[in-house]
Amino acid sequence: MQPLPLRLLLKLKESGCTDCSQLPWIQNMTVRENILCGEAYEEERYAAAVEACDMYDDMHSFADGDETEIGERGINMSGGQKQRVSLCRAVYSDADVYILDDVLSAVDAHVGHHIMHQCILGALSTKTRVLVLHQMQYIHHADYVAVIEDGSVSHFGQYSELRERGVDFEKFVTQKKDDEAPSKEHGEDSSDKEPGDATPKAGMATPRVGGFGKKDKSKDGKGKLTADEDREVGKGKTAKLSQFVASFVSLTLRASLLQSDCKCSSSTSRPSALLQAA
Repeated sequence: MQPLPLRLLLKLKESGCTDCSQLPWIQNMTVRENILCGEAYEEERYAAAVEACDMYDDMHSFADGDETEIGERGINMSGGQKQRVSLCRAVYSDADVYILDDVLSAVDAHVGHHIMHQCILGALSTKTRVLVLHQMQYIHHADYVAVIEDGSVSHFGQYSELRERGVDFEKFVTQKKDDEAPSKEHGEDSSDKEPGDATPKAGMATPRVGGFGKKDKSKDGKGKLTADEDREVGKGKTAKLSQFVASFVSLTLRASLLQSDCKCSSSTSRPSALLQAA
């Protein structure tokens, strides 16, 4: 699915609805500016969105934290980072309705686990969410499921109802992943889960506030993609100007001589060709 036009995005925002496309919309601005998207900065709200989208460690890995400049279309970011920045922008907007188009496709399994439980089922738990996904291990969390085949809805209803009807969800799985297993990288402890409950509690993460800016204030501009131009103010040196003019005149004369040589060679070759023809 292509990203929605900016005009349509603004209309969705005005109506209390926001969209997070499978192809993230990233601007040539800082990480923070991409997330705020013109809204006022609120530290706790910002920290909650960053934590929900698993962006905290990324903020500290950037050269200037969230003040690091992002290149055009996110050229200096990975696909997963671009997707999470776009999702973080949507979470920060605090809309009423969220349209999430396969936002888990570009992230790793453990990151997708975090986003599903801490963001979609956690931070956005009080919102209306329309989620497009291919990861069947999450489908039982949905209130209603619409199965789309060949561009049309083939089945609709609750997950348990569709299972009773004999809908084969396994055929939609491209790669099965044991997502509900505890993730060692995130240090999850299975002791917090009740017996027989394979799903961790959603929305329990405490946002870590602050520490998103520059790591070292003495290294201003380290995270910029373009450096500020240096210029000298004052009178130009006569010797340098004369050298520039002499070089320009020399190049012009060489170009004219080369052009005249080419014309002479082409004119002398024509009579010989005519004699051979005769």
